[in-house]
Amino acid sequence: MQKQIEIQSNKTKILLYLLGAGIFVVLGVQFVLDPDKFAKTSYIDSTIVFIVGVASILFFGMGLYIFLRRLLENRPALIINDTGIVFNTHSPAEGNVAWSDIENIFLADVSYGFGTKKFIMIAVKNPDEFIATQKSAMKRNVMKLNMQYGGPISITGQGIKISIPELFSMLTKAQMEKGN
Repeated sequence: MQKQIEIQSNKTKILLYLLGAGIFVVLGVQFVLDPDKFAKTSYIDSTIVFIVGVASILFFGMGLYIFLRRLLENRPALIINDTGIVFNTHSPAEGNVAWSDIENIFLADVSYGFGTKKFIMIAVKNPDEFIATQKSAMKRNVMKLNMQYGGPISITGQGIKISIPELFSMLTKAQMEKGN
């Protein structure tokens, strides 16, 4: 590989995610401030409404923070170069993954309630060591969950400007050029 390939963030998608997260934070605040109002209209106990509100604020508040950071950044989401893959996506694999550490790159289908989503999975040679190097407990736990699909690193098409099949083709081509 002669030059590095930069995959840019899809700012439109990120803005939509940001708006969605913001709506759920506002709803969560409403649930916390006046749980009785929502409990009366939905026949649910006000304590449950309050707990759902707090959970919504915490979960979507974190999403709001992450999406706002990604929206304001000007660096590429992914960089594919001679040394490996650089993740700037605030995903569990944040940082560099060297080609020499990568064992396999493959596609995986993950089923959920509404259908199936395609992911790129990256298996590394020493997954337990790789996971242990992550600073955040949350990132380590996500990587452990990803292991059920074959590797600690997953890449989704969310927030990037190219499709999963295009990115998969670029990654596998770069991996073959590096002889891994």
